[in-house]
Amino acid sequence: MLGLGDQSRFFLLDEPTVGIDIQYRMLLWDLIDMIVREGKTVLFSTHILDELTREEIPFFMLSKKGLSQYSDMHSFMKVKNSQTPEQAFISEILTKNPRNDV
Repeated sequence: MLGLGDQSRFFLLDEPTVGIDIQYRMLLWDLIDMIVREGKTVLFSTHILDELTREEIPFFMLSKKGLSQYSDMHSFMKVKNSQTPEQAFISEILTKNPRNDV
C-alpha cells in the first residue's frame, strides 16, 4: 500500500511548523529528515530562523535586494558579519539594493 507522497520526489511546504505543538514539530522534522535521506527534495518557507539552524541547511533569502543563496545559517551570519541569525536577518533586510538604491 502506498502512502501519501511515496511516489513524489519534491515536496513544497509553506511554513509547516507554524502553530503546532513542540512534539508534532519534532515529529515533522524527523519526517522531513527521512524524506531527504531518501534522496527527495523538500523546499519550505519559514520566518522561524531557528528552523534554519537545526543542521547545515542550504537556503535562499528573498528580500528587496532579490534572491540570495546561502550554504547554511553559519555562512549567512558570517557574510552579514553578525553574531546571531536575527542580526543577520536585520542586516539583510535593511541593506539597500545597490542596483536601484531601494
